[in-house]
Amino acid sequence: MLAAAKAVLGMACEFDAMGALSTKYNDTPEKPPVLTTLTVTVSLSLAAAGMVVVEELEHALARGAHIYAESLATAQPLMVQTWLLRLAKAQYAA
Repeated sequence: MLAAAKAVLGMACEFDAMGALSTKYNDTPEKPPVLTTLTVTVSLSLAAAGMVVVEELEHALARGAHIYAESLATAQPLMVQTWLLRLAKAQYAA
């Protein structure tokens, strides 16, 4: 799981270094690029990947963003695996 995250981050860094990522809309996040704009300004990779960008609540509210969800806790993949293993052992022992 961690290797996959490093690979995705590595790909993002490589695309940025090549200048393949669009920076045209960095100053106007309220107006994201549309598909026709993307085809002109960005080289798209056809690999399946995803990325979640997390923003501080105060910053999002200051720019007038709609808040759809809030993360109250996070966990590293190893921690989740450890918790699942403990849960499985506890259920097996009961």
